[in-house]
Amino acid sequence: MTPTILTVTVAHLARLDSTEAIEFFAELLWAEARRVGIATSHISISIRINVPDGGVDASVDPSGIGSIGDSFIPAGLSVFQIKAGATFRPWQESEIRTELIGDRPPARDNLGASVRACLDADGTYTLVCTGVDLVRSQELDATKNLKTLLQRCGYASPKVAVWSQNHLIGLVRRFPSLALRSRQ
Repeated sequence: MTPTILTVTVAHLARLDSTEAIEFFAELLWAEARRVGIATSHISISIRINVPDGGVDASVDPSGIGSIGDSFIPAGLSVFQIKAGATFRPWQESEIRTELIGDRPPARDNLGASVRACLDADGTYTLVCTGVDLVRSQELDATKNLKTLLQRCGYASPKVAVWSQNHLIGLVRRFPSLALRSRQ
């Protein structure tokens, strides 16, 4: 496919630092919320990356809202942890463990408060990786590692997802203004 001014590439996403990655994802969440009729007031996201956040950077709580159609926002409470940079390797068990519980043993109480609250409410935890483009086997390994660790923390059937650059590129295509912004 011939690139156009609206073509977002992995290189565009890879160059985002932590703050820019959260700002990009905030714009994507707000645009999607407006598209499907979720009030943006149901979204909580902060670019204060150096403040303890309980393990999440963004959350969407569309409580009281019916079906949200073909949205990428999961039904019910969902939280998003955004990781920038090419050094994060979510397909490696040690990286997932470090991100969620550090060097502590797997236990509910060792998860960040926001992750725990989401899972306690049967919500969805999504790990968003702006710095890596996962191949299918890496995505499956990352998802398996997340589920396994959360099961070891006491959650029988945790709902999780892992999105990398290829997912984000697909999601941003609905929003030409975001595609343009990501190329700056």
